[in-house]
Amino acid sequence: MKIRYNFETIVYIRQGFVEVPQLPVATDYKDAILVDKSVIDHENKEIVIRGDQKVKLMEAISEFKTGLKRVRFQKKRLDLEIKDFEERAKDVQLYRVTKQTQEIIQGKHQKKDEEDKKRLENQIKQLEENAQKRIKTINETKAKLKREIREKQMESEQLENRARHLKSNVDQRKAIMSLKSNTMTDDDADPSKKIKEIAHKRKLLDIAKQ
Repeated sequence: MKIRYNFETIVYIRQGFVEVPQLPVATDYKDAILVDKSVIDHENKEIVIRGDQKVKLMEAISEFKTGLKRVRFQKKRLDLEIKDFEERAKDVQLYRVTKQTQEIIQGKHQKKDEEDKKRLENQIKQLEENAQKRIKTINETKAKLKREIREKQMESEQLENRARHLKSNVDQRKAIMSLKSNTMTDDDADPSKKIKEIAHKRKLLDIAKQ
């Protein structure tokens, strides 16, 4: 029986298919077992299926934990909101209601605000009209002052021209008087001098008349 079933054979297997630990010199394959490829594939499929199931289970656990955290957060937020509303209710209960507060509650303050707004708008409009009138008056006064300045400048120029003309006449008259006094001191008996004097006077008079 031993010779019939236990015999040596040579099997060619691709590299990577042998899972027996390799020894440095010679590997002993007496405990090796040949397994059909279909069995390996089946086992691999089972491993993949179980792995997918485990991953899905872990994802479900993660989603559950995330949802639980979200629910806890919402619960905490709602608890704080409830506490805040309770505190506000206490403040309202302890608040002293005045006449102004009653008007606000009843909505009368809205009408008052509208009246104040309308009054302010009218005041602003009146101020704008007054400002425009004042600007117009200032511009008119400014134009009037400019005209007066121009007239005064023209009048001043005319006076300066007249003063220069009068000064020229005065200088000419002074010259005539000076010549006249010099002529009277000369000898009156000389007829030629008298003729020259008369001619000179006439010339000076003509100059003075110009």
